[in-house]
Amino acid sequence: LEQLTRPDPETDAQARLRGLLAVLTSTGLALPAGLSPGESADRLRSVAAAQRQVDRVEWAGWRDAVRVELDA
Repeated sequence: LEQLTRPDPETDAQARLRGLLAVLTSTGLALPAGLSPGESADRLRSVAAAQRQVDRVEWAGWRDAVRVELDA
């Protein structure tokens, strides 16, 4: 996973997401039908909401945690 976090001007966000998905797939993760990297956030939310056995996880501090990482 470390290689996916290193700066690389030749790799875009979709390529990084596909790489992360490949790593997670090797551990048993399977995305539901209709979910794929590169979809808009609204599309991902609507497909996820239609899935059975999906729990919405909310965490009040996630924006601050992401902001700290982006500023690092």
